[in-house]
Amino acid sequence: MSQLEKLFCFGNLAAQSGRNEELYNIAKEIIQHEELDDNFAESNKPFFRIAFNRSLVDKRKSWRILYEEGRSKKLNNKIAKKYRDNVYKEIKDRVTEIQSLIDDKLIPRSGSHESRAFYYAISADLWRYLAEVEIYSDMDHSNAVKNSKDQYLLAYENIREANIHPAHPGSIGLVLNQTVLYYELMYDFISAYQTAEIALNEILNCEEELEEEHQQRSNDIIKLLKENMKLWQDEMMLVDSSQFELLKKIHP
Repeated sequence: MSQLEKLFCFGNLAAQSGRNEELYNIAKEIIQHEELDDNFAESNKPFFRIAFNRSLVDKRKSWRILYEEGRSKKLNNKIAKKYRDNVYKEIKDRVTEIQSLIDDKLIPRSGSHESRAFYYAISADLWRYLAEVEIYSDMDHSNAVKNSKDQYLLAYENIREANIHPAHPGSIGLVLNQTVLYYELMYDFISAYQTAEIALNEILNCEEELEEEHQQRSNDIIKLLKENMKLWQDEMMLVDSSQFELLKKIHP
């Protein structure tokens, strides 16, 4: 067994036992390992995604707890804010580091549009997570939002180039997350609704049948997307242009 294979085994054990920070460090070591080749990187994409996402789970949870505690004034507000800011820095540093790993190591090893779409989608989600923290902290979140939007667009372009079925969970899931960015962080109801509507129309007009193994997951995502569209449609009817700027200021 090679050193790379041993690391991968340890990584799986870390994942199974919930040791998320150790899982991330092992994944990072694998990605930077001199023996890593394109085939190994390609076949273990899900492992890297799990490691990246889980490395932020505890940090995001900690930040939310500190945010709520600060709002309820159960803790000294200055102390809570300082501690919360430290957690925010950890989240920002981690997102930036993962982005470097994806840009410098993983995307250059991606031999297909589908693989590149996979990594761009991960990047987009991570920047969206950072933007969520920044907006609740009344920070400038424009850079994180821009990065997230750009990565979603790159992912979408590569999905189109790969001719992936529009109802495939990777495709329609990307649309769902992209519309969340538009609605929750950019306050753009119209773009969120139109993006979802275009995606659903593409599915209706697609003559190819989605593989059976993906149908249940696809149906779940489509159902959630339709529920969101109903919400957005109702809110667009209630909010006129004069109220929209106020909504942007008070939207959580």
